[in-house]
Amino acid sequence: MTQRLTAFFALAGLALQPALALAASPAAKPELDRQVECTVVFAMVAGMQDNKAPEFERYPLMDKPGEVFFSRTLVRIQAERGVSQDGAMDYLRDVGAKIIDKMMQGEDPMAAVDEQMESCLPLFETVAPEAAPKARD
Repeated sequence: MTQRLTAFFALAGLALQPALALAASPAAKPELDRQVECTVVFAMVAGMQDNKAPEFERYPLMDKPGEVFFSRTLVRIQAERGVSQDGAMDYLRDVGAKIIDKMMQGEDPMAAVDEQMESCLPLFETVAPEAAPKARD
């Protein structure tokens, strides 16, 4: 009986290996600059939501999801650019200033935020799927 169970689990393990390998393989990551831009957009939206800006109520609540996305982005910057946490924060601020300036200099800044949110929210699937924001009721 013990030999049968051992054989069964060995076979089951072999059958599951491709699925486990697929589940463990990381999904394609967005380009780093794009991920950083989205981090900035999420932080801006979360800040405006914290300040009770009515025009930002149409977006999912971004405080907790944005924090997780930010943390993952910071770690990625450090790993890929080989910088300290301070260096990663400098990089975030630099890219962030550029994206915010670009959005605010357009004819319709809220349309720019809408466009950014629409293209950034799907990145949660590869960066922090467990933290993906939920639509408001």
